[in-house]
Parts: sequence; C-alpha cells; structure tokens
Amino acid sequence: MSFINNKFLFKMIPRKDAKILREKLKKIKIFLFDFDGVFTNGEQGIGFNERDVMGINMLRLGYYLVSKRLPIICITTGEKNDSIVKLVKREHFEYLFLGIKDKKLTLNFFEKKISIKPSQIAVVYDDVNDLSVVEKVDLKILVNQSGTPIFKELMKRQKKYDYLTYEKGGEGAVREICELILGLLGIYSDCIKHRQNYSKIYKKYWAIRNDLTSLCYLQRANRLQKLII
Repeated sequence: MSFINNKFLFKMIPRKDAKILREKLKKIKIFLFDFDGVFTNGEQGIGFNERDVMGINMLRLGYYLVSKRLPIICITTGEKNDSIVKLVKREHFEYLFLGIKDKKLTLNFFEKKISIKPSQIAVVYDDVNDLSVVEKVDLKILVNQSGTPIFKELMKRQKKYDYLTYEKGGEGAVREICELILGLLGIYSDCIKHRQNYSKIYKKYWAIRNDLTSLCYLQRANRLQKLII
C-alpha cells in the first residue's frame, strides 16, 4: 500500500495540500537549497547535520527507484563557507553557487545552460534574501526558524510556501523535507529496504552518484564565474 495513504503522513500535511504538493513534485528536476538557516541554525561558519545529509541521499535514491535518474541537488548561498564546499564535494551535489547576492542568477543559469525552467525547480529557503527565486518557482518549502513569526505569517498569506517545516534549520529540517517527499511519492519504505539491505539497486545508484562531478560558481558583479573546488 502506498505510504501516501498512511494517516501519519496527514499529521504532517493536510490531505488537500499533500495532493497538490505531490502533483508539483512530478515536474521537479532540481532541488535548490539555501545553506545558512536551512542546513544550519542561521549562524555563519558552522557545519551541517548528518541526518540531513542522509535525508538527501535517500531522496536521490527514491527518485532513482522511480525514474532511474537522480534529481539535481544544488546549494546557493551568499556566503563562502568551507563547510559548504566539504558537503558538496563529499556528497557529489551537482552545483554549488557561492557569494550569491542576486539568487535569480541561478534560475537564469539553469534555463540557459541545461534548459530547466523555474517550474521544474523546488526551492528550500528560510529568509527574505531568498524571495527573488521563491516568487519564480512553483514549488517552495520554507524552513522554520526562531524569531520570524510575522515573516512566516506573511509568507503564508502570500502563498509563498507549499510546506512549512516543523523542525528548524540545522535541527533536521532538511531530513524532514526529504522524508515527506518520499512519503508523498509512496516510496519511503522501498528506500529504507534498499539502503538497509545494501541491495544491487542501491549499489547501482551509489555508483552513479559517486561518478557525479560537483560544479561551483561564484558571483562576480552580475555574472557567474566558474571555480575549481
């Protein structure tokens, strides 16, 4: 039975919203994550949560089970943090955008370079500096943070998120998002089974993941400059 029918899932998200989100996920080819406030609690210069990293690993596996393709994982941030570079290289994320002040540049990059439209991109964000991309994409997820009650209410009224996490950035919010998506797609249990058993399918997925090369770009004025990491 599909995990979408499990009552527990609808404790996380109302049934109507779950169906809408599930439909939007069918188009998604890129997951674009902010870093500070999403992988962290918002403090600059700190590391990341390994539970979140496992969540993304399972998310990629889930998409591989469904389509034999991995979703593109990207991080965009206004900072230049060694922890971000370490995460991206170790986990073979496809893209890293550093020092990004105008985050719309990333959307333009994807459309011009790899012909992926904003409607095919999911954005995971936490604050005001992400809104220039949030308003362009169809699927947006807001990560909960302390001290932002009015911001969250405004985002709700303006319909600028499809889901607001229960967990906060740096405390498992990314893992929560990944588990929710796998649950909505009805493949959570399958992902667990393949990872637990280190199955042939998982080994094939793992080999494909490890063959990926991470590309890094830095904003210089109004353009993106490729960096070697």
